[in-house]
Amino acid sequence: LDSGIITALTENGSDTLINGTSDWVYEEEFGVRDGFRWSPDGKHIAFWQMDSSGVGEFSMINNTDSLYPRVTTFRHPKVGTTNSAVRVGVVGAGGGGMIWFDDLPGDPREHYIARLDWAAGSEEVCFQRLNRLQNTNRLLLGNIKTGEIRTILTEKDDAWVEVVDDLYWLEGGAKFTWMSERDGWNHAYLVSRSGEESTLITPGDYDVISVEALDEKGGWLYFTASPDLPINRFLYRAPLNGLGNIERI
Repeated sequence: LDSGIITALTENGSDTLINGTSDWVYEEEFGVRDGFRWSPDGKHIAFWQMDSSGVGEFSMINNTDSLYPRVTTFRHPKVGTTNSAVRVGVVGAGGGGMIWFDDLPGDPREHYIARLDWAAGSEEVCFQRLNRLQNTNRLLLGNIKTGEIRTILTEKDDAWVEVVDDLYWLEGGAKFTWMSERDGWNHAYLVSRSGEESTLITPGDYDVISVEALDEKGGWLYFTASPDLPINRFLYRAPLNGLGNIERI
C-alpha cells in the first residue's frame, strides 16, 4: 500500500487456467467470486485454481452496449459434459513456493470444491468437497507446511446435501459449528476438530433457518426457526454445549 508495487503470485494463468477467481459454475451455482482467502496472520493466500480446458463454449449475442451486436463466448458446461478441474493452492503473500492440495481421490472434473477458508489459524485450510451428484460433502483439512490432507467429516444423503456456510470455529479452533439434516431436520451441531465428537445443539422437530450469532463467552448460539407457524420466523438461543433448554427470544 505504501509503494503501490504489484507482485504477481501466480504466473501460469491463461484463457482456460484461472487462479484466484471463478468460472461460470462456481460463480452462478456456489456464489464464489473472489476465489482467494487471506490467512489470519496475513502471510499466505489460499486460492482456487480452475482448469476449464475441454469445457464447451456457449455463445450469446450482445446487442445492448454498442451500435452493432456482437457475439460473446464463454465456457459453460451443460448437463453431463466436461466440468472444470479444480484444486486448492496456497502461496506466500510475498511470493515464493506453492503448496497444492490435489492428492484427492476421484476425478477432479467430477467433484466441486464449493467452500474454502482457513481453519481457525494460519497452519491449515479447510474446504468442502462435493461429488458431482452433490449427495456427499466431505470437510477436509489441509496442512500448508506438509500438503497433508485429511477428511474430518462426511455428510451423505440419498438425494442432496447442502454446502455449509454457518461454519464457525470455537475454543481456539478445537471445535466448529456444522449444519446437517442427518436426523431429518436441519440442525446445528458442535463438532471437534478431529471430527470424532459431535453434539446436537438445536434438537427438535423443526428446521434451523439460519444461524444469526454466536456468543462463545456466554455459551449461546442464536438462530431463527419456525417450528409452529411457517408464516413467521422466531429468534431462539440454544446452549452451545447441547444441554439445557432452548429459549425463544
